[in-house]
Amino acid sequence: MSSVDLFLSSVWESWFATFFTGKADLKLRREMAYNPPKAMDAIREAFRSSGGFYHNGATTADVIAAIGLSWDSIYAKCDDDVDGHLQLSVEAARELVATIEARPLTRARGTHV
Repeated sequence: MSSVDLFLSSVWESWFATFFTGKADLKLRREMAYNPPKAMDAIREAFRSSGGFYHNGATTADVIAAIGLSWDSIYAKCDDDVDGHLQLSVEAARELVATIEARPLTRARGTHV
């Protein structure tokens, strides 16, 4: 499985506009120069704090699979935007959230998330 990064634009865009400023930016630039993998982990952790970002790494348990869905079924509902990123319409995103909420993670599903 490849990794997947999800962004909730309504939350993400305003948060990200202020992220790369000041001391945090300087620290991350240093880490990018000396230890890119560590820097990417730090950036993803900071992104999670926005409330508008989710990273499903290739080496982590796949939440979508654990609830009985597939990324292909999600990709099929996406539209390409001008930057080449896939986007869900608001209606499709609401449908996905409702589906996820209807399939809670349990030990019976065999997940360790």
